[in-house]
Amino acid sequence: HPASRTHAHVDVQVHMLQRLASIKNVIRLEGQGVTCDGHFLVTSPYGRRLKPTDSAHVMLRAVRDVASALAMMAAVDPPIIHRDISIGNIVVGSSSSSSEETSAYLIDFATALAETSQSSDPETITGTYIFMACQVMLTGVHSIKTDLESLFLVLLYLACDERVPWARAPSRRMSCALKIQALTMSHDTLFAQTRDDLLPAVTSLHELFKILPAGSQWRDSCSISAAARAVHG
Repeated sequence: HPASRTHAHVDVQVHMLQRLASIKNVIRLEGQGVTCDGHFLVTSPYGRRLKPTDSAHVMLRAVRDVASALAMMAAVDPPIIHRDISIGNIVVGSSSSSSEETSAYLIDFATALAETSQSSDPETITGTYIFMACQVMLTGVHSIKTDLESLFLVLLYLACDERVPWARAPSRRMSCALKIQALTMSHDTLFAQTRDDLLPAVTSLHELFKILPAGSQWRDSCSISAAARAVHG
């Protein structure tokens, strides 16, 4: 039933946001309610989605902030995985002390899970295809590492002005093949369409977090945060 499904998603989000309330770059739960249209949540801060026209400063700050949130989510017992890191689930908002857009926040925890709660089922995978990690597309298994891979794919998508080769793939298998092909290419080939002001950052992250042919094998969960800080200054 659509209403009960919505209610279930709201319950998951409430539970996850309560568990993650101390993490700075996770959206905050302020309240909840019910209308004739269904259940709703009140969250803060209010923000907007990232855009290809955003400055390198804004994009790299967003990568740093979300990576920091993911690293802290990995430290929760048991670790929490978001499972749908995408351009639509990262918002840029204002800090409480300034009207300037200074921070990015991770939103929409309706499909989040404790890492120990999931099962492998490639036929019922969760996420947004364009930003979905190759391991998830192949096996259905999510992890903090696949969340991080999705974050890198968000940055690459924006840095290439939303023109990545797998964006219009006709199938999940083709999308996955194109991602693996692109992310194992040489820098010159992969980044031919990358914005000049983002090229150093994307190159550094690509070098630190290359995908191996067997699937997504990332280094420790804090590395991408450290790399984003290094290129952001």
